[in-house]
Amino acid sequence: MSYKTDVDYRIFYHLERYLFDNVGPGFAETGAISPTDFYLIIVWKANRAKSRIRKRLDKQKGGFSAAVSTIAARLSAARTA
Repeated sequence: MSYKTDVDYRIFYHLERYLFDNVGPGFAETGAISPTDFYLIIVWKANRAKSRIRKRLDKQKGGFSAAVSTIAARLSAARTA
């Protein structure tokens, strides 16, 4: 089976660059982050614990995506860094 995709996965090769050049500025501008980008942050910061973190957030009401939205909203609303 062949999968067709519009994503150029090469942008993730230098994960830190992608996060700092794309995800960070996007979050600063919108206050939102996609579940995929959030997961990439987890991989970057705690690769060995990524499955455990994902499962823990999956147990939250609404699942992983809802947990990510809540985290992003609270971080965006925070008064200090």
